Amino acid sequence: MPFSFQLLVEFFFPGLIVFGSFLLTVDLILPAHASKAMAGFATCSATLQVMATFVLGLVCYFLGAVINGVSNRFIRIGMAPFRCSMIRRKLGLKHNEGISDLSKKDRQAREAIEALLPAIKSDNMDDQLNEVYAAARTFSAISSDRAGKLIDYHWSLVRLSRATLLPLGFLTVVFFIRCLAKSLVATEGVGLFSAVLLLGLTLVNYKYREKFLVYTTFDLFFLSARVAFKDKNSPARDADHRAAHVH
Repeated sequence: MPFSFQLLVEFFFPGLIVFGSFLLTVDLILPAHASKAMAGFATCSATLQVMATFVLGLVCYFLGAVINGVSNRFIRIGMAPFRCSMIRRKLGLKHNEGISDLSKKDRQAREAIEALLPAIKSDNMDDQLNEVYAAARTFSAISSDRAGKLIDYHWSLVRLSRATLLPLGFLTVVFFIRCLAKSLVATEGVGLFSAVLLLGLTLVNYKYREKFLVYTTFDLFFLSARVAFKDKNSPARDADHRAAHVH
């Protein structure tokens, strides 16, 4: 399995949240066995505790890698309307307009998309917007090292927020069930409040990061397009081209 500090953050913490939700569920269903397991862990030697902690860390990393794919797919589908609305707003389109309407709204933007990005293959209007956005993000990222680092930074934050939403949803549900099962014990109530608060803050952060990435991507793309068209139509290039034909 590939490993880096970025993947450690992106996979481990969501996996840790999922694993914690699993332990809370086991404690609710089998409280006696859970207490016995915790007591056994506390009384074992320090070496065994270190080894067990390392193994649990690997388990959390694996769970995070799995839940990351599920969460990304779930959020990508569930939040598609929000993402498309941000793309439309950035391109100056109305809620019922698509890429084909750019010819009327912004001819230069339409020409840049047609000239620099791969041909659109989707038939659905929202899929076309996502396709252009993904292609523009890739084009902008490879246009320069600085732009690539900027997009990679914001993309990493989007991915981290997206990967954490589903695990926090699981944790919220588990605490809600525990509150119902234990008649709103104070500890469970605090846990539920904390989980709901973290879920809400993460959702707000995700929307903010997604919007910021959409705007940054298209700003860099149209700036790169302007530079590319300027170089293509520069007098020096035309003079070199004519000189080559003369010789």
